[in-house]
Amino acid sequence: KSGRNAMMTLNRMMSLLPLSYRFIRGAAFAPISRSMSFTHTIQNAKLYLTESTAGSALYMSDDRFINPTKFVGSDMTITEYPNPVLRTKAADITDFDEKLNSLCEEMMSIMYQADGVGLAAPQVDLGIQLFVYNPLGEKLRKSQERIVCNPKILEYSAETDVEEEGCLSSRSGYCAGMVRRSKEIFVEYTDVKGQKTRRRLKGFEARVFQHEYDHTQGVLHLDRFSEEDRDYIQPELDKLTADYGATDGILELAESVRNALQPPTLRSEQPQISMLDSLTGNTEKEPAGFGGFGGGKGKKKKKVKKKK
Repeated sequence: KSGRNAMMTLNRMMSLLPLSYRFIRGAAFAPISRSMSFTHTIQNAKLYLTESTAGSALYMSDDRFINPTKFVGSDMTITEYPNPVLRTKAADITDFDEKLNSLCEEMMSIMYQADGVGLAAPQVDLGIQLFVYNPLGEKLRKSQERIVCNPKILEYSAETDVEEEGCLSSRSGYCAGMVRRSKEIFVEYTDVKGQKTRRRLKGFEARVFQHEYDHTQGVLHLDRFSEEDRDYIQPELDKLTADYGATDGILELAESVRNALQPPTLRSEQPQISMLDSLTGNTEKEPAGFGGFGGGKGKKKKKVKKKK
């Protein structure tokens, strides 16, 4: 397609996204203003067409998805895939002191600077059971800020929904995909003062909590993707792996751990609905053959070539 037609296609796809969510550079995701224009949002974006194992994939990418190398008031930076700290179950917090309080304030500041609504300690290279969040993502709404230590999810509702999620540790928009989460959860955690709290969370806050909780358990949002969404982002994961450089990176979650995740991942069912299918309305899929996406009678997507 021509560059103009490709942009028109992308505009159409973006217009189909739910207006209640927009996954930008945040650790989990950030709400979007209903007055914001998706067209305006992507006007300055660079358009990439990359051949992946799933076929020809259309990528929207711009510099907003690159993590800052420095945050105001902090020496911490964002830990990115495939750093092993993101794949290790974090240790419990035992000391609830001023040092912990200062750390939480620093993490909250980084979260806002990154335009996010949540940030977990492993994302700043700290292997402890801690995350901070504000479901509104608004710095002035201090009453919505939450500090969560040693979290537990005691109950997951059987009712679930599937929404797009991105993650700061995989450069958000570069590696976004559809994730199933429980609509309601019952949780227990300790606050920064050492007081235990039990709460029942619903909707968007429940989704944020589940995403950040996963980080403390060594689980990433992309571990919950369908096979198709995972194949779609694989070129970007390969780039992150190359940028990491070291040889101790952990690329995949153990299959036994993935199979035990709650709610069950999209990878565990057939047929699978990917982020691209959701955007384009292509949700009536023929059953895939053995081997998941691309097997049997899986539908072939038309290739989109980059205009030179």
